[in-house]
Amino acid sequence: QIWNMRVRPLTLVESDFAKIRSPMLLMIGEADPFVSVEEAEALAALVPDARVVRLPGHDHYSALKDAEIAEQTVEPFLTGGCHG
Repeated sequence: QIWNMRVRPLTLVESDFAKIRSPMLLMIGEADPFVSVEEAEALAALVPDARVVRLPGHDHYSALKDAEIAEQTVEPFLTGGCHG
């Protein structure tokens, strides 16, 4: 399923993102080979309550491989300390 995401473009348009009503957290590794920080920030700008957290020195999978990164970034977001 992940391979399909890499070889097929998303069919979502900007107005689809504007419909998102839940807070959104985008964690982006600054060394991500798939998504640039600028792309993540552009996406976040389309969502009414979105936040981008840059992960210096990390890649696309860092938060999945390192529980401490995920905990330090996601926990405050979920408890209300990082969005709004």
